[in-house]
Amino acid sequence: MREKGKENQIDMFTGDAFVYRSILTDDWESTEKHVIEYYNQRGCSENLFDVMNNDFGWKHLPCLFMN
Repeated sequence: MREKGKENQIDMFTGDAFVYRSILTDDWESTEKHVIEYYNQRGCSENLFDVMNNDFGWKHLPCLFMN
């Protein structure tokens, strides 16, 4: 995927002002749009786990069993 860069500064190597992104997958049956949406959802989940681990102390639970 390619999108216009925010700074509009030309890259020395590519000669344009775009930001390039890619997703590697072995899913041959899903559409490009479905793969992008799936990985965007996964990214949101990863951010949630990051907040829970770092901000709320889920790295170090108060006991072994959470009943």
